[in-house]
Formats: sequence, C-alpha cells, structure tokens
Amino acid sequence: MQKTTLSCSLLLLLFGTLAASPVRTVADFRTPERWEVKAPAQVSVSFRPDGLLRLDWKKADKPSVVELNLKEPVPVQPEAQRAGLKLFVETPMDRNKLSLVFTDREGTRFTYPLPELEKWARNWRYIDTYAFDANEMGRMHPLVGKADKPGSPLPVRPLKFAGVRIEAPADAAGSWLLDEVRSDAYRLGSATDHWALNLPGERYWMTTALIQSGVAPYLPADWMNMDDGAVRLNWELVRGEQGPAIRCGEALLDFTPGDYRARERKIDLGELPAGSYTVVASLVPQDLSKSGPADWNKLVWRADGEAVWGQESGVGGSRSFIGRKKSGQGYAGWRLTRRIPQPGSGVFRASARGDGAPEAWVVPLGRDRNSIGPSIPLRFKSSADWQTLEAPVALPPETDQVYVYLMAMKPGEAEFDNVELNLGGQNVLPNGNAEKGAVLKQLRMPLFVIASTSQLPPYPRFASTVKPGGTLTIPLPDWNERSGGRVWEITGPDGKVIDSGRLDGRELKWQAPHQPGVYRFAAILKNGDLELDRKELQLGVQGTLPAKPLTRQGEGEIPAEADLFGPGKNYFTWAVYENHPDEPDHLERIKAWVADGRKAGFDLFRIRLDWNWIEPRPGVYDFTLVDRAFDEVIRQGGKAILELRYEAPAWLDFDPQLDGYGRADIWRSNKVGRIPAIQTPGMLDAIRSFTRVAAGRYRDNPGIAGYHIWGLPGSLDWTNLDRPWLGKQVDFSATALEAFHRRYKDKEPGIPRSSDDFSRPDLSETWRCWVEFRRTALEDYMIDYVVKPLRELDKRRSIVCYFGLDFASPRLAESARKDRWRRHSGGCALYYQMQVYGRRSVSDTGYSFPQEVHLMTPVPAELEQATFQITSAGGDGLHWNYYWRDTIRTGQWTPDRNAGLEEFRKLWRPLWRELRDAAPAEPSDIAVLSAWSTMQYLERSFFTMRQDDFVTRLAAALYRDQLWPDWFSENAPGTVLDGKKLLIVPASGGQVLPQATAELIRKFVQDGGKVLLFPDSGRWIVEEPEREFGLLRRLGWQGAAPAPLSRVETENGNSGFSAMRPEAAELVFSAAPFAALKKLRVNNPAPVTQATAGTEVLGKFPDGSAAALRWNYGRGEVLFIAGHPDWARVPGFLRTVAEWAGSSRAAGTDTPSVMVNHLVKGEVHYAIVHRLPDSFRPHAPKLDREELARQPELSAKWHIRGLPAGNWRIEELTAPGTSPAIRSASEIASGLVTPFRLCQTRVYRLTRQ
Repeated sequence: MQKTTLSCSLLLLLFGTLAASPVRTVADFRTPERWEVKAPAQVSVSFRPDGLLRLDWKKADKPSVVELNLKEPVPVQPEAQRAGLKLFVETPMDRNKLSLVFTDREGTRFTYPLPELEKWARNWRYIDTYAFDANEMGRMHPLVGKADKPGSPLPVRPLKFAGVRIEAPADAAGSWLLDEVRSDAYRLGSATDHWALNLPGERYWMTTALIQSGVAPYLPADWMNMDDGAVRLNWELVRGEQGPAIRCGEALLDFTPGDYRARERKIDLGELPAGSYTVVASLVPQDLSKSGPADWNKLVWRADGEAVWGQESGVGGSRSFIGRKKSGQGYAGWRLTRRIPQPGSGVFRASARGDGAPEAWVVPLGRDRNSIGPSIPLRFKSSADWQTLEAPVALPPETDQVYVYLMAMKPGEAEFDNVELNLGGQNVLPNGNAEKGAVLKQLRMPLFVIASTSQLPPYPRFASTVKPGGTLTIPLPDWNERSGGRVWEITGPDGKVIDSGRLDGRELKWQAPHQPGVYRFAAILKNGDLELDRKELQLGVQGTLPAKPLTRQGEGEIPAEADLFGPGKNYFTWAVYENHPDEPDHLERIKAWVADGRKAGFDLFRIRLDWNWIEPRPGVYDFTLVDRAFDEVIRQGGKAILELRYEAPAWLDFDPQLDGYGRADIWRSNKVGRIPAIQTPGMLDAIRSFTRVAAGRYRDNPGIAGYHIWGLPGSLDWTNLDRPWLGKQVDFSATALEAFHRRYKDKEPGIPRSSDDFSRPDLSETWRCWVEFRRTALEDYMIDYVVKPLRELDKRRSIVCYFGLDFASPRLAESARKDRWRRHSGGCALYYQMQVYGRRSVSDTGYSFPQEVHLMTPVPAELEQATFQITSAGGDGLHWNYYWRDTIRTGQWTPDRNAGLEEFRKLWRPLWRELRDAAPAEPSDIAVLSAWSTMQYLERSFFTMRQDDFVTRLAAALYRDQLWPDWFSENAPGTVLDGKKLLIVPASGGQVLPQATAELIRKFVQDGGKVLLFPDSGRWIVEEPEREFGLLRRLGWQGAAPAPLSRVETENGNSGFSAMRPEAAELVFSAAPFAALKKLRVNNPAPVTQATAGTEVLGKFPDGSAAALRWNYGRGEVLFIAGHPDWARVPGFLRTVAEWAGSSRAAGTDTPSVMVNHLVKGEVHYAIVHRLPDSFRPHAPKLDREELARQPELSAKWHIRGLPAGNWRIEELTAPGTSPAIRSASEIASGLVTPFRLCQTRVYRLTRQ
C-alpha cells in the first residue's frame, strides 16, 4: 500500500512519462484586450489580476444574456473532439445556461451547450460539450449544438473558438469566476489516461461526474471541503467497491476566503491501471471543538455567513444551533433532511432567539425531493430572549421526506433549540436539541479508469465472501501514526455486534459463523465519543436467507400459463415501478400497495426480485423482504408474479459503458460506469445462478402465478445506452471489445465503428459483425441464461419478457414460440404504435403480449383509446400491466384517482373480460413489413422507439383509410404471408432487409400476391452490400434504377427532423384504378427515366417521367410509386391500393378519423368505434377528459355490412344505463350516426333478435 500526503504531489513523476496530453488550453481571460464583453446592466463583469473573469448577477425583472466574444477567434487543435469550460461558482445559481461558440472552415457559427446542472455547488467545475461532430444520422442534434444555417449541418474542420454565451433567468443572483476554455482530443483507443470520478455534492444531494483526459487520477480538493474552515482529510483508494487500501494519504484543507487559485489544489491518486475503484474520503475539522450537531448540515445560501454549534448557550445552558448572517440576499444556518414513515397531522415547534430574524420552517418533499406543498414557517421576532412558537402541520399524502431549516434571515445571529416535528404523537426529528455531536463526514466516490498509460498489473479485488465456517482475511486500515482509540467490531445480519476487539496489525483472520448472510465489519478511530475515521466492509457467508421460505402457501394447484392467458383470462397485473427495500417503512408501503391493488380489483401482483438487492454479496441470497412481500400478497387474497430484474450488483467487476469517442456518459448524474458489459467474465453465469436460485425457491408455491423478466442487464439495455447524437455505438467498453475481437479478430482487428455516410446503410463487414455480436449476446443472455433455466425448473407457468424481440433475431422469435414466452412492451399513450406492436407480436411469435402502462392508476380517457388500439387484433390482446409510481404515496386516494379506478373496476375491466375471447370478424388480408434491420444498419440505432416513430405516419394513413393490416418483422416464420392479398413494404422501416425476408417477399408475389413498393422499399439487402435496389430487382425490375432528386430525409430517415421541408412533387395518375385520385403528393421523388419492358405506367411527374408503375411477376403484381407519399396528404390512396389487391372490409365509417373494429364471439358481434386524434405524430393529445371535451364534437356514420338478415339489438357497453336500440341488418349496413369527442371510444354489443 502506498501512503501519500498533499505535499507529495511530485510522486506522479516517479510513475513514468505520460503520452502527450490530449487536453490543451484554447483561451483564457488573462488578457482583457482580446475580449469583447456584452452584458446587461444587472450583470457586472471584471477581469481579475489572477487571470479569472468575474461575473456578478443581480436580480432583475427580465432574463439576462452575457456574451464574451474573442475579437480574433483562435484555432482549435484539428484532432480535438470536444471542448469545455473551467469555472468557479462562488455563489450558486440555478438554471443558468452556458454555451461555447465556434466557427468552422466555411464560416458557419456553432453554439454548443454545456450540461445544465440541476444545482450549482460552491467549488471549481470543469464541464464540457458533446463531441463536435456527434450527430444523429449525419445531422447535428439540438442537444449537441446548433448551427446558424438551416439543415443542422455538422462542422467542417478546422474549428475556431469564438466565445462564451451565458443565459440566466430574471431572478438570478450570484457570482461566478471563469478561468479557461480547453479542448480535448481524447477518443476511443487514444494512448493516454482517461478516467471518470463520481463527485458527491452532498449539499445538494447530487452526484456529478468529473471526467478528465491526459492526467493521472486526482481528487479535487475543494470538492472535499466547500467551506473555508480548516479540515483534515484522510483518504484511501480501494479496488472495486471495497477492500484493502491500495493507496492512502492525508491532507490539511484550509482555504483562505477569496483565494480561488488555492482551491484548485489536486490530491494525486497516482498511476492506476484501467479498472474500477472507490475513493473513501474521511473529513474532520482541524479544530475538533468546531464539530457540529449530528444529523444536521450547515447551509449558507446566497449569503455571507456561517453556521456554528452552540455549546452552552441554548435553553437552560444546553447546546444549540446558531446561524450567523453577515450580508447577502439569502440565509445562514442549519438544515435537516428526514424521511417520514407516514405523513399526517401534527405540530411543528421550536425555540429561538437573536437579532438575525430567526426563522424555522418545514418543507414537505416527494420521493423525487421536490417540494409538493406549502412550507410551514415559524417566524420569530428579533429578540435576546428565548421564544417558543408552534404551528399546526398537515403533510400532503405524497410526502416522503421533509427539509427542516433553522436560519438567520437578516444580518445578525439566530439561535435555535428544542426543535420538534410531532406527527401522531411522536417526534420524528433526530437531535432536535443539538446535544449529540458529530465530526466525521465520509464520502465514497466511484472512480473508473477507462484508459491508462500505466504498466502496472491489475489490482485484485477483495474476496468478501466465504463458505459457512470458513476463514476470511479482513484487511485493516493503517492508522498506526494517528492518535486516538482504535477498535473493530462485526455485526450480524440482525444488526447486533457478534465480535469486537482492539485494532492491531494489518489484517484480521475471521472464522465465519455457520449462518448465511451479510455481516458488517467496522474499524473505528475515536477521540472520546467522537468518531474520527471509520472503515467498513460487507462480508458474506454464502447461502440463502432465510433458510426456509417465510411465504405462506397459496391455495390450489400450481398455476399454468392458461390460467393467466387462456380463454376468458385477462392478464392484469399491479406492479411496483420503484423499489426501495432498504427503507425502514418498505413493508408497510408494500402492505398499502397490495391493499390499493386489491381495492382496484387486481388479483396479480408483480413482486420485484432485484438481483442487486437479493444477492448483496457473491453467493449470498437474501429473500427475507421478498418473502414478506409475497406473504402480504397471498394474505390479502392475491397471487404473485415473480419479477426477476437483472441490475448488476455492486460487487460485480465491470467496465463502464463508453461511447464511440471512448467517453463515459457525462450528462446523466450518477451513471458513469453503472452499466456493465454483458461480456464481463462470470456475469452470465451469475445471472443464471440467480435465476435458478430465485425460481427454485418459489416454484412449488401455488401462490406464485408466473414469471416476468424485466429489462436487460448491463450493456444490452440499449434503451439506456443508445444516444446516436452522443456518438455512441452502444458499448465500446474494454470488456466488450475484447470479446468482440476474440470472435472477429480476422475480420475486424480494430474498433468497429460505423460509417459516417448516412445516405445509405452501413453494410460493411465491420458493422455487420458488430450488429451480429450484439444480437448474439442478447440471444445468449435471454435464451440460455434466463428462459431455459426457468423452463427447466418450471414447465407450467407463464413467462413474460420485457424487450427481447425489438431486434432482428429469428432465433429469439423461435425461442418465444418453442419455450413459450411472451414479449412485453409499453406506452399506450403512443397512438398507432400499439397496433403495430400487437399485430407484429402475434405475427412473429403467435402470442399476444401485455401492454405496459406507466401510471399510478388508470386514466379513463387512456382506457378508451387502449380499448380501441389493443382490440385491433381481437380480444386476445386485452392484457395490461399497471404501474404504481411511488411518487404518490400508497394508501392515499384523491377524488380523481378514485374516479379513475372506479371506472376501471365497473366499466372497462368487465368490458375487457367480455371482449377477451372475441376474434376479428374479418382476418386481415393486408400485411405491412417493419424490419428491425433498417434500424440497425441504416439508422445505426438500437433504440426501438425511433424505428416505431418512423412507421407512425404510414400507420395513421392506413387507419384513416379504414384498413387494419397485420404487421410483421423479419422475425416472423415463413408462413406469415399465407392468406394475404396485399403486402406493403414501406419507405420507413423497410429500407434494409435480410436476404431471407427478401426471398419471402419474392415468393409471395411469384405465387400470386400483390405488393406496394417505394424507392427505399428493400433498397438494400444485408447480405448483398454492393447491390442497390435489391428487392426491386428480385421482383423483375430490369430498367434504370430510380433516381431520387433529393437526399433530404423525411419519414424514411430521422423523424427527429420532421420539421425540415423535403423536396416534394405531385404525380398525376392516368390509368385505372388510380385515375379517380387524380394526384398524389410524394416527398423525395425518384423519377424513372427508363421503364422495364412490359411495365404499365399508371402516372407521371410534371416533366413526363414515370412516377407510378405496375408490372407482373410470376402470378402476382408489383405496384411501384417513385417517391415517398406524404401520408398526411394522401387520403384514399391506400384504400384504392387495397381495392386493387382485392381487399375489402365489411366494417367502416364515412369519416377518415373514425374507425371500427369488428369482433365476433359466437353469435354475438361487437363494434369498437373510435375517433382518432387530429395528428399523424405518435403521441396522443393530453388524455384528460375535460380538456378533450373542449374540442369540437364530430358526428360520424359507422356501418357493418354482411350481418345476417333480421333485427339486431344494439347496446352501448361504454354507456351503462343507455337504452338499447333495435336496428335491422340493412340499417346497420347503411350506417348509424353517432357523435364523438376527440379520442373517444364507444363499444357496442350486437345481438341478433
């Protein structure tokens, strides 16, 4: 172990010479003459002698903009990837927006925003931009930066730095100091140091990532001590999250007020090989008499002042809280954060005195730590005498915790004592009399060394677990040179001390007891009653806790899949979104959550088994709290769904996720390195072990109804990882790349980057290997390490898997059919996509799947539109997962929630149950392809919502033309087109196809089917990278290829740029059956200058070139439109195409925005009639009935033709109590007029009389 002090910073020189630093200073503020400053009156700007630029904001009635422009822009190193700004925040301000401004070679001006932090703390910051050329499909994303030219171009190097822009809201008041602008040329594979440190800003309960290149890891000193008082720091560096100290050191942090340069001090951690580490920093005041009251934190906000611990000046000569404010607009004093087990009514009471306008107040907070109600203040008169005030308290039901403030509001002193918050007769505030003191403040900071020039071998991780009765070697801290008492203790799983002793030596041999569980070791350095330092380790004794299940047995037989999804069954689950088993009131909240679900009529409850909670140490499985949750479900009459979640536990050794530039994710708090690569050695085996242990524990209990596999572990979870504008290629961690090269070293020895040419897909061998690598990782994980282990243990129960089929993987689809698992997705607030999801799932796997609803309770208007969406494939799709979001406390029911649940219970749930076994009266004879290959090769994305957004406009146009197609992907079996008359291969989602899918389409047409194609339909075949227009040529095209007039993307590219105006043209139809349409508006026209012999030209562009063509292929026909229809402006076109193909529907309306689902169950018919939103975008309007009711009402005539002759009884099931109507079959065929508000669904039952 290496030990250092702050004075030994030159030790880094002993570790060898680093490669040339990729970080360079671009500009600073040492020469005022170089800068032109534009600032409004409320902002003062001054250049300081120490080279810093000071900005002071005063409150004003309007926002301010400060521009700092270089008179002569300065060049940026050509290889620079990004740039950043170093600044010191003297007085924090919220919501300030900073940007760096650059110009490129062509004179385009680019503004790159810097991260907008939630809160600013009082210390040095270095924040940087996204990569200069990070893009989304070849264009700059607004989150990356903005150009002063249209079209979102990317910069053309070389760049020049032009200035800084700062925007502040009207109420901003504070002071910042700017130091310098730097460029950073680090990227993936650079031979330099690159690391990320999670820095806790405890004052604001947030974590910020410090990411640095070109230097060895260090601790920023002023992050350890944001105050100006002297603090003694002792730190140690460990491998992983705990273990023996690799290095340790100490430093005295004593900053002179106003000496900002001194606060730049860095505490060197030394040379480190790549890997994950943790820095544990212990801080105590240099003067121990300046310790503070336990549980309370000093807070000086927008003021010059201090907070001190009164020793003998409180009520009756006791200790007290003192705040002293000297100047400023804010306040100074103490703050406590306290979780509230159960909100309610009570009294807030405190005593105070002083001339600083003492004020105490309570702020109720939700789980997200945002204020959810008015503060409860106690305002004291300025007086030398003690005063006691109290105020009634009624905390909102959603209260999760409170802030308690004790502050001097005006210049002077405010002293407080005997602070109480009594709820239900119990004081919930700790140490409100300030008698208990504390000096030790400990910070744990994860450090990830991503790239390193070090030649040191990797450090081993601490083996923290042992078999029962085995011996474990516990590393002890090196405190021999520090004064104070040194002791150690070990506590058992029940929190009781089972062993203790005096600290002596470098290690302790511990013989583990025979009881499995997590034990905690603590070494403690004391000065009297005050702790000066502490080292804690979690120790594991392998086995399962508790040894026997505590869960009571459910009644009856072991459930089978048919019990949940079989005829007459709706799969309705009540689920937990956030899980906090570490909180003391967890079980009470679970009880209330189950009661809420039972009140809402739910029988199935998804109980979370989070891997990181269940296996806290390797081989130690603790099911205690899960057992009690299951027990509560069964006790209240429900059944449990075993929800297995695979968030990696902290003890798992892993690399952080990296983007295509080799950077960790800097823009999301506390996310650096938290998602491991699935290829991490031992991870998949650990997942399989966890799956088997969890399922094996509960499989014999009839109270367990099924399994739910949630999420994807580590780097497979591309919904978290994929941000194309970050330059991410999803996971370039060292572990992932090592696994990739083991498999493809002969094909791609380097880094598998995708092409920058987004005018065509990347079908290079490199990118195809990368996509295959990720696909097979997902397949192996889900099939071999989760589903198969479950099926080996339990062949009866249902399995539902989240994700898993949002990828081009016929193997996964085959596994779903063979191993009987269903995929699960969500977002019923997304119009049109639900039909795509539902029908594609049935086509690909043969199974319907449950939708996901991220709602605390059902919203009536959402239930309406979901009923319409889900029944597009019949009643078999009427399965839903409801989420309880714990931002609202359980057990508390507002009138709106009661109304929503009452309607669900009385109306929609019985209605869905009745519709459950109804089938489409007319099986669809139209199919639409939506290929995942397009997403992975053209868009280079692994985020499915982007793909689904692209098909939205086509889906909307189909439904407005009264067409209900079946959707499918390349995962579907070869029989998917059996019985279909028309196939549409869209311009969006059908651009890139696997060879097998292209052959399936060719055979469909050859055997007599009809197909609608566009220029981008099957334009590229994955296995044929050199051949363009592969599908057209397969279907007999032999003329000149279509020639697009423009490369501007519309819905066939990135929907994020839908506001851009593409080149458009109108084709004029000249032949049946389209002549009646006259014209068709298309985007990105691709006129055909030379048609193939035997091709019939049905329409032309104004210049006379062919625009609509038809030809025969085998026994079938091909219809080709030489452009991408503007789906919002082509009503009737798809209906005409369907009629050309011989398709027809008996149910419909006279209004494009109103649709009919026609279902049948035995002799009973159902009509689900719905008014669509007035948008072709995927998101519905706000689903609030009052708001929707303010929109104009629309009357529509809906019909069903072909019903048996006679009279029919028509009952509106969505309007209970409404008298039924009797109509003849001919009247129903002619149409029934009904009014609809926006997004309204009406469900009718038709019974023959």
